[in-house]
Amino acid sequence: MSSTPDSARVHDPVLTQTGESPLAFARRLVREKQYGPAIQVSRRALKSGEPTAELHEILGRALLLSGDAAGSLWHFVQMTLLAPEQTAGFVNLGAAYNQLEKSSQAVDVLAKAVKLQPTAAAYHNLGIAHRHLKHWPSAKTAYRE
Repeated sequence: MSSTPDSARVHDPVLTQTGESPLAFARRLVREKQYGPAIQVSRRALKSGEPTAELHEILGRALLLSGDAAGSLWHFVQMTLLAPEQTAGFVNLGAAYNQLEKSSQAVDVLAKAVKLQPTAAAYHNLGIAHRHLKHWPSAKTAYRE
């Protein structure tokens, strides 16, 4: 028998999905900055169903935003493998590399992101990577773009 009363379990966000899909529920939890529950929901969804780029993105973002950049890397790599045409996977992977101070790897993946679709997020993260490498002209160009 569980020592947790039923009333405490009712308020557990992992257990009360209110009819949302696990993906939508995890995405909402990330927006609400409830990273721990978002990680739990995403991991459970990945174990119980077909892995999708979207689930890997949500789990990777929750891990990254909760301070676990190293843990997010694998999920962002999976996202790029499952959806290589989507820029977001490369941008998120580059952001994780930037947080881990792996600037050379960040430049490589962010250059792919910029080639796929030049977005502000891709250029911003590329600028950060170049700045960490002290590539001042490249950083300035990326930030300007």
